[in-house]
Amino acid sequence: MNINLIKGDDFFEKDDFINAFNKYNKVIDDCFFIEDDDISEAYNMLGLISVIESRVNTLDETGLFYFKKALEFNSENISALTNIINCFGESFQDHKDIEITKESISKLKSLKFEFSNIELEKINKIMKL
Repeated sequence: MNINLIKGDDFFEKDDFINAFNKYNKVIDDCFFIEDDDISEAYNMLGLISVIESRVNTLDETGLFYFKKALEFNSENISALTNIINCFGESFQDHKDIEITKESISKLKSLKFEFSNIELEKINKIMKL
């Protein structure tokens, strides 16, 4: 695992989202020397930080841009797929892309992902849209 990804995770666990965001960006800046799975996870974490920390200057406050980029590097990134579903909604900060959300649900089902009851409840609502 990439050292900047590890440091980013350490900052994230300490709720130091600005430094975590910078470390995850460093992973992406050095992407020519890093495995696709690590790049995918860095993008996923950038998306998550975008959602939970308003003080970070991001490209997308819904996180969707970053979650989609994560899937470009690893189409089976479970965290990015579940984050797309969890960040879909009607509030201001939620993304509204129903198509990518349904695609994420289908992908997770094909991977035999075990959804929680809360996730299943949300998925049932989404699939009715």
